[in-house]
Amino acid sequence: MWIPCICRTYILHEGPGLWIPEHKGSRTSEPRTRAKDQTLRTQKEATMDKSTANITYEKDFYAWLLQNAELIRKGSFSEVDAENVAEELEGMARSDKRQLVNRFAVLLAHMLKWQYQPERRSKSWARTIREQRKRITLLLKDSPSLKHEIEKRVSDAYDIAILSAANETHLDESVFPESCEYSLEEILEDSFYPD
Repeated sequence: MWIPCICRTYILHEGPGLWIPEHKGSRTSEPRTRAKDQTLRTQKEATMDKSTANITYEKDFYAWLLQNAELIRKGSFSEVDAENVAEELEGMARSDKRQLVNRFAVLLAHMLKWQYQPERRSKSWARTIREQRKRITLLLKDSPSLKHEIEKRVSDAYDIAILSAANETHLDESVFPESCEYSLEEILEDSFYPD
């Protein structure tokens, strides 16, 4: 009984000492030729086309992403699931906005804690302030267009920061100013710690 070998074997091709892989699972030691490789590739692509034809956004998101990325790379734009690709791109933009708000909220909460509970200041709070500043700077570097909405994002983040700071300090929310009193420059300035 013959059992195909999964490992790849090589044979010495006639000529200047070239090693050429045998066909996987082949009983013969017949070397591959370009024509055979092309035929195998075409068969593989046809099989892939059939197996990926019914991949949908709803059924297998990961496979759908890979499939649409490949279609775009090949220039097969008419086959791209344009509506869902557009939705995903818009979702990525919203995700960056949410990430910016979340980073500012953590930063501002720690700045409020630093200012309103000076007796509890710690290296951990200082590190969190520095880390969030760096992460915000990197996010704005990667997506500079977010700078156009930064004032609005700081305002949104401040509301969240008050809740977080009140929860962590056990101070009443009314202790903190209603609107952010730090300027954007102060918020992002490495050396600024509110007193």
